[in-house]
Amino acid sequence: MQFNLLKRRNLISGILLAAVGIFAAVYAQRYNMGSLARMGPGFFPVVLGVLLGFIGIALAAVSLFEALDEEPIRVEWRKASIILGSILIFALLLRPAGLILATGISTFIATMADQKLTFYKRALITFAVTVITVVIFYYLLNMRFSLGW
Repeated sequence: MQFNLLKRRNLISGILLAAVGIFAAVYAQRYNMGSLARMGPGFFPVVLGVLLGFIGIALAAVSLFEALDEEPIRVEWRKASIILGSILIFALLLRPAGLILATGISTFIATMADQKLTFYKRALITFAVTVITVVIFYYLLNMRFSLGW
């Protein structure tokens, strides 16, 4: 059995999922777990972290018995940089510009990762994501961010 780590996408994904799940479960234990009848703030994150860890371990284990992928993993640095940059821009703009502008600008920048999208489609996606974000977080969840005006 030939073992080339760069050609085992599911193994790498499984290891990363397991690591994130274990980290989340360990970190969430800082909060009060409570009991099954009266769950504390740490209960749900610990359970989800453990589940994510098990899913990652299962994915990694199954991938050891799969055939190798044809081509090695190719990271598309341009797309990754655009997405990470849009997240950073959102974080920097949220307080001074408000939820609407921060969401709109960061979403529009994130759509630039897909070069096939036309300006019209980018604008439509930006509008839809901004409206959905404001409705969910500002109105439904009552998280009182500044809207920007």
